[in-house]
Amino acid sequence: MSGAGAVPASDRVAAALGRAAGISVPMDPGAYEGTRGPEVDALIDELALIQAELEAAEGSGAGAAVVAARLGRCLALRFVLAGAPADRERAVRLLDEARSSALLDEADREAARRDLVLLLGSRLTAVNRELSPGSDSRWTIDQLTSMLNVGAPLAHGGTGVVEDTGLLVRLLLEREQEQMPPELRAGLRGLGALTEAVLKGDLGAVADGARDLLGAMPDMRVPGPLRALLPSLFAMLEDTLAELPPEAEGIVPAPDGDLADPEEEAERRHTRIRFLALAEVMSPETLAPEELSDLLAELTGTRDPGPGAESRAPLQSRMIAALLHTTLAARSGDMEGFREALRLMHEAYTAGELDSRTHREWLRTIVPGVLAAAFLTGGSLQDEDMSRTLLEAQRWDEDPEDGNLAASLRLCAEVTRLQGRLTAALDSGDGDAVEDIVEALCELELDETFEGAEEWTAVLTGFVLGYAYLGLVVLAASADDRTEHLRAAAHHLQRAVETSVDVPVLRGLLDSSWAGLIALTAIAESDPSRIAEGVRRSRKALDNPGFTPGVRPWARGGIAIALDTLHQLTGDPEPLDEAIAELTRGLAELPDGMPNGARLTWDLAVLRAKRATLGADAADADELRAAVGLARASLRLAADDVLLQQGAHRGLRIARGAADRGPGRDPARRALARRRRRVRGPGRRPLPAGTVGRRHRPVRRPAGPLTAGGAGRGGRGRPRSPRRSAPPLPGRAARPERGHRRTAGARRRDRSARRAGEDGRGRAAVPGPRRRRHGRRRAGRHP
Repeated sequence: MSGAGAVPASDRVAAALGRAAGISVPMDPGAYEGTRGPEVDALIDELALIQAELEAAEGSGAGAAVVAARLGRCLALRFVLAGAPADRERAVRLLDEARSSALLDEADREAARRDLVLLLGSRLTAVNRELSPGSDSRWTIDQLTSMLNVGAPLAHGGTGVVEDTGLLVRLLLEREQEQMPPELRAGLRGLGALTEAVLKGDLGAVADGARDLLGAMPDMRVPGPLRALLPSLFAMLEDTLAELPPEAEGIVPAPDGDLADPEEEAERRHTRIRFLALAEVMSPETLAPEELSDLLAELTGTRDPGPGAESRAPLQSRMIAALLHTTLAARSGDMEGFREALRLMHEAYTAGELDSRTHREWLRTIVPGVLAAAFLTGGSLQDEDMSRTLLEAQRWDEDPEDGNLAASLRLCAEVTRLQGRLTAALDSGDGDAVEDIVEALCELELDETFEGAEEWTAVLTGFVLGYAYLGLVVLAASADDRTEHLRAAAHHLQRAVETSVDVPVLRGLLDSSWAGLIALTAIAESDPSRIAEGVRRSRKALDNPGFTPGVRPWARGGIAIALDTLHQLTGDPEPLDEAIAELTRGLAELPDGMPNGARLTWDLAVLRAKRATLGADAADADELRAAVGLARASLRLAADDVLLQQGAHRGLRIARGAADRGPGRDPARRALARRRRRVRGPGRRPLPAGTVGRRHRPVRRPAGPLTAGGAGRGGRGRPRSPRRSAPPLPGRAARPERGHRRTAGARRRDRSARRAGEDGRGRAAVPGPRRRRHGRRRAGRHP
C-alpha cells in the first residue's frame, strides 16, 4: 500500500466512509431518491476491499469495525432496492455485529442498530403491502405461493422473513418496550414466541402461538382468504402433530436433502399447491376464476409436463384435484367436473395406488359422496340410485382405524345411507320405517365406534334427523303428533346449525339456514317475533365473500319461506312482497344446468298468486297473470327434468314429484296451513302469539330453547357433545340398553298400540290414498 503515487490507506478509508455517509436504508423503496445502481455497487466493492485490508493489518480493529458497519448499510440498501438474498444475509450479519461492538462508539453502534431495524422493517412493510386489504378479494397462484414462502424458515426453503421478524421483535423489545402500549407489547411478545416456535418446527406451539397472536391483535392485517382458513389450518397442524411419533416431541426437523434438489423443490411446490386447492374448497372464490384451470393442471401434473412418468403428480395431489373438481362442479352445475373426479379416482385404483386399508375406506365413502353430489347438482336419479346401492352394499368388518378422519368418513357414510332409506320411506309413506330411521340415527350418535368423529359430522346427523321429523309431520295422524314432531325437527335442525364449525364454506351454509329454522320454530310455537332475526342472519351469511354460488338460490328460497310464514302468521302483506323479491333474485342467481329450477319457479308462482288475492285492482290482475306464466314455466322445467332421466321409472319419480308440488308440499307449510285453518278460520285476523291447537290454548313449551336467541354459544341447555349425551327426543320413551333392544316389528306394534290408546284410533285411521299422497312429500326438500 506504499509506493509512488499510491493513495494513503487512511485517505481511502476516509473517502469511502464519506461517500457511505450519504447512504440511508429506506423503508419504502418506491420513495427512495438517493444513490443507487452502479454507484452503490462500486462503493460496496471498495468497502469490502478496505475491510479485508484492515482486518489483515495489526492495530486496525476499530477502523475495520467502522468500515464493516458502513458496508452493512450499503448492502442493506442494495437488498431493499434489488432483493438479492445474499445481500440480506451479509447485511444482517454485519449490522447485528456492529450494534453491539465494543470497538465502535455509541453513535456508530446506534447507527448500525437503526440501519438494521430499517432493513428488517422494510421486509415486513413489503409483506404488509402485498397482504393489504385492497388485494384480498381474489388471488393468483403465484401470490398465494409467495405468501406461503413468507411463513417458511430458511431451512425449509423460505425467504428469511421468519428469521428477520424474530430479530426485529427482539430489537424493539430491547429498547422501546417501556414506551409501548401494553397491547402492542403483548402482541410483539406473542409474535416473537410464534417465530421461535416456527424456527424450532414445534407445531403445537405454532398453533397455540398463532391463536394467541390473533386474539391479542384482532386488527392485524391478514388477507381475507387466509384469515378465514386460519382455524382450519391450526386444526391441520394439530392433526399433523398428533400423527408424529412420540420420540419426535412435536418437532418437524429441517429437511436433510439439498433444498436446490429438483425433487425436493417439486415436493415443496406440490405441498403448497395442495394447500391452495384446499383453501379454494373451504373458502370459495379464494382464487381468481382464471387461476383454477392452472391449479388443477398443477395438481394433476398436466401443467408443463416433463418427459416420461416423472411428470406424474403425487397421489395426494391428484386426489385433492378430484375433490376440487367435485367442488367446482357442485358450484357451477358442470357435470364434467364430477366425471373428471371419478376418472382420477378410477385411474389411481386400477394402478394399485389405493390398496391400503386407509385408502379403501376413504374410497368407499368418497365415491358414493361424489355420485350423491352429482345427483343434487345435475338431477340424475341414476346417480342417486348408484350412490345408494354402493352405500347399502358396504359392510364394515372392523372398527375404523385410529384418527378422526377414519371415524368421520365412516359416520358420514352411515348417515348418508340412512338418509337414502329415509327418502324411500317418505316416498312410500311408511311412518314406521321413518321412526326406525330416527332411532337408528340416534344410536349412531351414541355409538362408541364413532367417538373420534370430528364435531362437524354432527351437522349431517342433525339435519337428517330434522328432516326425518319433518316427514313425520306430514304422516302424523293427530294435531298433537304434528306439533310434537315439528318441535323435534326444529330442535335437531337448530342443533345442526349451532354446531361449532371452522370451515368457512360450511359455516356459511349453516348460517344461511337460520331463516328457515326460525320459521319452523315460529310455526311450532305460533310466535312470529323471531322470524325477522332469522332472515337477517341468513342474509348476512349470503353477503359474506366466498359464499357457495350454487347454494345462493336455495338459501334465498329458505328466506322466502320464512317471510311467507311471517305473512301467514300476521296477515301483513309486506313480508310477502319481500319473499317474492327474494325468490325472484334467487332464480336469477341459479347457475345454468342446476336442477330443480322447477321447484323454485313453482314456489314463486305460488307467492305471486297469493299476492294477487290480496286485492282486486289491475296490479293484482298482473300478478295473477305472472303467477300463471311462472306455473307454466315450472311445468316445462319439470318436463325437462323428466326427460333427463334414464329409465321410465326414474322419469315417473320426477313426474310424480312435480305433480305433487304446491304450497302444501312442505311439511312445515302443511302444519302452518292446518293451524291457520283451525285457529284463525277463513279470515285474516292475526294469530295471537302463544296459541296452538284449540283457540287460545296456551303453548306448552319444551324445556330446551327452540329459538335462535335463546342464549349464547355456551350454556344453551343442549348437550355439549351430541355423541356423548344425546337429549331425549320429544315424545319418545327412553330406549332400552344396547343388549335388550326390541325388534323392529315389536317397536312398530308398540307404536300402533300407543297411538290407538292416545287417539282412540291406530294408524288405520289414516286412509290408504291419503297415506300414499303423504308418501310423495319428501321432508328432505324443506330448505
